[in-house]
Amino acid sequence: MKLLIHYLQSLFYVALSSAFIFANSCAQPEHRFNNRLLQSLSNHSQVLDTKQARGLEQFHQIIGDATLVCLGESRHDIREQFQTKSWMVRHLVEAQGFRVFVLEESLPYAKRIDHWLASGEGNLDELVSGMSNWFIWDTEEMRELLAWMREYNRTVPEGERIRFFGSDMTDPATGIELVH
Repeated sequence: MKLLIHYLQSLFYVALSSAFIFANSCAQPEHRFNNRLLQSLSNHSQVLDTKQARGLEQFHQIIGDATLVCLGESRHDIREQFQTKSWMVRHLVEAQGFRVFVLEESLPYAKRIDHWLASGEGNLDELVSGMSNWFIWDTEEMRELLAWMREYNRTVPEGERIRFFGSDMTDPATGIELVH
């Protein structure tokens, strides 16, 4: 099964973040390592046009036949970054067959979201605002992505549904509740 890991940093965002971090020091001759790093990042970074079909083609070429794709962002609270990530997730699901989404969220709490994605039982706003990292994920963009995942799951057979998992233990109390 193909996996989609959300919380790890993708090369694109690492390259972008690193370029900003090192840009100042790269002008100094004594920082040749930083110059090489910036050059390498420039050589391997690609700009994706998420508004055009060409962007999908580029993204598909970058992913190739990978079975694990890691997406990330330089900050969790930037709307445009999450919109781009959402665009990528939708493509990975619809065009490339990915069905597992792992988020930097409490593993036990993610089980509640996975249940909602499969059944529609519960209230999306309450689920998102109750996430252990609510300050990070309690956004319009997260709600839109989860709502899209729920709608997708509603239209496909059970074996093709998107599953949602957490990879963090930020809320141990939720895990203790599940054990008891």
